Amino acid sequence: MMANLVCFRINQCIGANNHRSFVLCLFFFILAVSYGAHLTLTTVCIPEMYFDYFLLPADCEYVYSDTHNSMCFVSGLLAVAIAILAGILLLQQIFLISQNRTWLEARHAGLARCWLFNAKSISSYGCWRNCWNFWFRASSGNYITNMDV
Repeated sequence: MMANLVCFRINQCIGANNHRSFVLCLFFFILAVSYGAHLTLTTVCIPEMYFDYFLLPADCEYVYSDTHNSMCFVSGLLAVAIAILAGILLLQQIFLISQNRTWLEARHAGLARCWLFNAKSISSYGCWRNCWNFWFRASSGNYITNMDV
């Protein structure tokens, strides 16, 4: 099994068998946290309607007038921060998927070799084919290597 990274929050390795599930879980986690933060902030702050469709918090001047409102406001801001950090992790995973690399391979390559934009990786087949192989390969536990081609 190729381990991509170790998630210390769940004390598990994210490998070839559950990498797709991890990326999907991360995506839906970001959606849920962002939606919860949006609901919290538009409830506590005075919202304003944009384009007759988007409701965004506009005036949070009186948010600290009540203890309950202030705790909800701070938890909404913390949820936004957590969604941003999870979004960075998701972007990193998508970038590594597009290069057909794992985090361990990228870390072992080191910054001296400029692993971030190394297009001459022996396991890379181009951005689109790497993404296609990740999402639609027949067996979830087999990474496509040069030996298979």
